[in-house]
Amino acid sequence: MHYIRLLRPPALSTDQRGASSVHVVLTITTDLGDSFLSPEAPIKLKAGAYAASVDAKGGKPQPSDIKTSQILEWRPGTRRPHVSFRRLRIGSEEAPFFVQVEEDIGESIARHIWDAGVVATSILLENGTSSVNSGTVPKLTQVLASDGPLHIMELGCGVGILGLGIAALLSGPQRQSSQLLLTDLPEAEDRTQANIDCLASTLPSEAQKIPSFESLDWEDGRKGKFGPRVQDNFWHLIVLSDCTYNVDMLPALVGTLTALHDANKNHVPAGEIATTRVLLATKPRHESEKALFDLMSKGGWFVAEQDVLPLPVMGQEPESVEIYIFEQ
Repeated sequence: MHYIRLLRPPALSTDQRGASSVHVVLTITTDLGDSFLSPEAPIKLKAGAYAASVDAKGGKPQPSDIKTSQILEWRPGTRRPHVSFRRLRIGSEEAPFFVQVEEDIGESIARHIWDAGVVATSILLENGTSSVNSGTVPKLTQVLASDGPLHIMELGCGVGILGLGIAALLSGPQRQSSQLLLTDLPEAEDRTQANIDCLASTLPSEAQKIPSFESLDWEDGRKGKFGPRVQDNFWHLIVLSDCTYNVDMLPALVGTLTALHDANKNHVPAGEIATTRVLLATKPRHESEKALFDLMSKGGWFVAEQDVLPLPVMGQEPESVEIYIFEQ
């Protein structure tokens, strides 16, 4: 997939006649920024300028005709922003839900949306609103369709797009006791928390399930060193996306997952079996990532379900996102 990204903050200039112009420098590139869109024929881009007032709840109404868009929030009198807002429509056009996240302006791969996070969000919402016998991955559907509260944790949340999509799934009176925890390294907290705060301003207060954030370094996690929020709950589902590209961190990742399963055992009555499920969404980028599966097998995990979803591409080789449900 390709994304429209701003390379630097837009600049506002005024000519001698007093007419104002906005100068925008953008690129259309893949999630890692390693391949630029080069279509055989010109493509059309829609650009618009919108103004809106803050409502009584502090939220900002968004243009309803934008389905997937890059939105730059610009407050008059402030310095040029260093983040832009990406708005993704989930659901039908008749009853859409929008997930809006801020990401960094520029070419770095950090604090950006990646392909597998977008796909995993869609898969969770599709299976969470399907009947038990439908959906892309039936075992996942069974977990999401179960009665009572759900406790879901995300590892390596990045900007938080997957967690924000899950929050939409858990929002409702029947899920008020559910817990949603996003975890990552401390440097991810500011961006993630900003997106959590944005979500809180858009969901109806009576039905919202707002995620929380807790720092989790996998080098600590593999040793069973967790924060209080991680330790406080039995986690029905652990989710992660786009977290296998750094093969040097795979042993720490698998060790953390196994330690979380061991921690889950402390929350079940004696004699009962604790089953931990992991949803992994990954876009294969190089052969070395396959080492994950050997490490997972050695750690006692097995693949209970899997699926492959092709990505929309233009002018390049076919790509896909692989979805796995691991159990132990």
